Amino acid sequence: MSSRHFSYYDNWKEVVLTCPSCGWSGTFNQGSVEYYEELADSSCPACEWADAPMLAIVSFPTLDETEANIDKLSVEEKSAFAERKQFLAEVEKTSLKSSDELPDIVEDEVVVSWEISEDQDGILWTTVVQGNQVIWSERAVYEGADRFVKVVDILRQKYGDRLLDVIPTVGSSMYLYGDRLSSIDLVKKARASLRRKTQI
Repeated sequence: MSSRHFSYYDNWKEVVLTCPSCGWSGTFNQGSVEYYEELADSSCPACEWADAPMLAIVSFPTLDETEANIDKLSVEEKSAFAERKQFLAEVEKTSLKSSDELPDIVEDEVVVSWEISEDQDGILWTTVVQGNQVIWSERAVYEGADRFVKVVDILRQKYGDRLLDVIPTVGSSMYLYGDRLSSIDLVKKARASLRRKTQI
């Protein structure tokens, strides 16, 4: 028996699940629930952990799915959704998209730092700094390792083999990595790719 797969706006909270191994019955939230970036799953809480069947998976909603189900949201959820949409629009508007947006740098070796700064309105910004010069600034994204990788690629397009490293500062680490375990590896690989290229 395969696990059941629900969309977030299905009635998964009320559906009674039954374990095919031991017969336990209960709702999704009464099972052993694990949360991931894009979904949550529920396994039988009565079976031994290593052998517990996964009973159901719930996929977290995309913005389009939430908009299509806006009538199901509470007043607070609608407000949070509107704020999220506005934030993502600002992220898109301020994000680095092309190497043409970056300034020319005359140095033969380019090493930049990845920093987090806060403006007078309390808004967090990612700033890319070379020496004393901010060469780019955009809205900061929590757990932004994927964004780090994309920005490194655009920096490489602009500065080529002269780009030796993009160094996250200590102050940026918490926001850059967050609780996502893979973030550190993503950042390390992006930085290592620069060093490998200069050694060829």
